[in-house]
Amino acid sequence: MSVRTQSMDTAAQVAGTDVSLLDIPEHMLNGIAYCRMLYQAGRPYDWVYLYTNPAFHTQTGLGPLAGKRASEAIPGIIEADRFLLDIYDRVASSGNPERFERFVASLDEWFSVQVYCPKRGDFVAVFDVITEKKKRECELRAAQERLSLAQKASYSGVWDWNMRTGDIVWSAELIELFGLDPVTAASSFETWRQVVHPDDLVAAEDRIHCAVRDHTHLVNEYRIVRPDGEQRWIRAHGSTIYDDAGQPLRMIGICVDVTEAKTLVEVAASADSASQAKSAFLAIMSHELRTPLNSVIGFSSLLLDGLTGDLTAAQRKQLTIVRRSGEQLLELVTEILDIANIEAGKLAIEFKPVLLHALIEEQCELMQLQAGDRNLELRFPVRDETVVALADSKRLRQVIRNLVTNAIKFTDRGYVQVRVDVDGGMARVAVEDSGIGIPVEEHGKVFTPFRRVQDPDGSVRAGAGLGLAISRRLVEAMGGTIGFASEPGRGSTFWFTLPLA
Repeated sequence: MSVRTQSMDTAAQVAGTDVSLLDIPEHMLNGIAYCRMLYQAGRPYDWVYLYTNPAFHTQTGLGPLAGKRASEAIPGIIEADRFLLDIYDRVASSGNPERFERFVASLDEWFSVQVYCPKRGDFVAVFDVITEKKKRECELRAAQERLSLAQKASYSGVWDWNMRTGDIVWSAELIELFGLDPVTAASSFETWRQVVHPDDLVAAEDRIHCAVRDHTHLVNEYRIVRPDGEQRWIRAHGSTIYDDAGQPLRMIGICVDVTEAKTLVEVAASADSASQAKSAFLAIMSHELRTPLNSVIGFSSLLLDGLTGDLTAAQRKQLTIVRRSGEQLLELVTEILDIANIEAGKLAIEFKPVLLHALIEEQCELMQLQAGDRNLELRFPVRDETVVALADSKRLRQVIRNLVTNAIKFTDRGYVQVRVDVDGGMARVAVEDSGIGIPVEEHGKVFTPFRRVQDPDGSVRAGAGLGLAISRRLVEAMGGTIGFASEPGRGSTFWFTLPLA
């Protein structure tokens, strides 16, 4: 059956032309479907298409459907989109038209639909595919939600000032920032004047007028007094829009609560002087301690070398303890001095091309004895001249020494292995061990100065806990990154990267 037959095929002419009213759907941009409901035991179960226009085929991607049932033409539509059957039955039964926007899962599109009843039991659906429109609406809504969240998270709010009418639009977040009642507060310049601290108002208004007059970006800082008496610091940024004649039209901007930042600046200024005093003290004390320690190490070495005569076994043992203790204390003093210099910004880095494998081989050979004393296998890569990093060789040796020494210290059996790779334009050095590992709860504290990892039995191994903290600062100063992976009882891998030369 066709719309052009019987009930729809009336001899209608338009304004004396030869165009039939029945030709109009053929040329419409809207999709049109003339359908008849199908019932079983008085209940709707499907519908049959009597006519579909070209726009229907274009928008749905379906061909002519006259004579086909919906479930046959679009498999799954009755099950997936039951609401269509309910709406079409309601319109075909009552004769009352309806309009809706819904997502049709069986066609994977959003539709805007108007449904009419030309005669009982039949319906005409006139529709447009609005999927792109819905996507834009969702994107806009998501952007608005992100903006709102960003304003709340940053304690800020936006405003839009129509400078010709004087009207101002404030975001809900700005009203909240000012501590005003969103129901009764009027977004206006006068309300803003009432919120601004009286001592700051004249200067704040002057900065606004100067920015508009000079065509410059507005940066304004002032205090506000909220209705509960609390004072907050606000920093406002704004940009003015002008017409072709240079007359101001609108100013759009943002206000940010910077109270905490202002407080931190004051605290930091006070802390900075204390930090400088601490760094100076550490530098002086480190220097004063190193001089006598070098003497202790030097004289004990002379005695052990027999330059002053033969030693008994007991004397040699005691002098060895003295020298080793002096060396450990000197190492601690040196590390403290490094930390002090880094924090004071006095760490000098001299960048030069460094043959990584050669430097690592040199350092590992020096630590072979230390590994052997603990019955550990120290593995390191064979010499390779191709991997060249841009680094400070002295500081790089210090990092390698710290990581390998740490690995040896926390490994009771097995091995310590050093690897070198190239990853994404960076040289990557990794020190892997089969040691005790690091508990997960301690991972966030590994690079904290003076923080030492406990053994499973609660004991703490020798060391000041400065090696990793210093290594991190040295690697970052050389333009690299440092990190680790570790599991209790399965060992650790500490790695760092450096730029390639």
